[in-house]
Amino acid sequence: MSRKRPVIDPWGTIQIEDYSRLFDVFGIEPMGPLISRFPHPNRYLRRGVIFGHRDLQKILEAIDNSQAFAVMSGIKPTGEFHLGTKMTAEEIIYFQHLSPKARAFYCIADVEAYADNGIPFDAGAKIAIGNIADLLALGLDPKRAYIYRQSAEIRVLNLASIFSRGVTYSTLKAVYGEKPFGLYISALIQVGDILLPQLKDFGGPKPVVVPVGADQDPHLRLTRDLASKYHDQFGFVVPSATYHKLMRSLAGEAKMSKRDPMS
Repeated sequence: MSRKRPVIDPWGTIQIEDYSRLFDVFGIEPMGPLISRFPHPNRYLRRGVIFGHRDLQKILEAIDNSQAFAVMSGIKPTGEFHLGTKMTAEEIIYFQHLSPKARAFYCIADVEAYADNGIPFDAGAKIAIGNIADLLALGLDPKRAYIYRQSAEIRVLNLASIFSRGVTYSTLKAVYGEKPFGLYISALIQVGDILLPQLKDFGGPKPVVVPVGADQDPHLRLTRDLASKYHDQFGFVVPSATYHKLMRSLAGEAKMSKRDPMS
């Protein structure tokens, strides 16, 4: 009997029972063979919490050759840090400190917070202050970081508008399932977030790694497809990613979430 195909929803409360299935179904590569190439593997790598990747060799080659690269991720400003969001923040800081040629990009995903959670932009801006303070307290070097709000970064919004010509409703439905159109728009904006570090304003095309939980892989698949589609126009390098296991809620049921303070 064939096993049920896993469903990954970046806006849902999914549980992944067998992470190895993601290798076969979605083409994520196992992290194990690459750990020895890291100059100083952190505890998430050593313990298998970061279990998979896409094209991480590009980042390791940039480190070996002292070449520029970027690490990019972000947070929805819907509440205070919890242990799951702290994990992503620590991964960003880890990659930033692996090389003096690394620059961190941290997105305050206020457009997504509005589309998914109904958080007004002004409220999201206030929440983001605490989120950024936590990021700095964990060790982010602000001199090699670009922190911004989606709604205020015109370059990201322009990219999303350009990319909208490269996708159809059928494509978005195939990647994400049936969703409110606001979430589809926020997904295109996230593609802009991930590819922002490669614009001329930030030094042009370069390898970019995006540390995420396994539930965020649909965003990476869409971005990698659009990076290839728009390569001739922008020269994009298809972005890399690392994937960590989802942290269960304190109740042990779904992933830890800022939506439920008791989780």
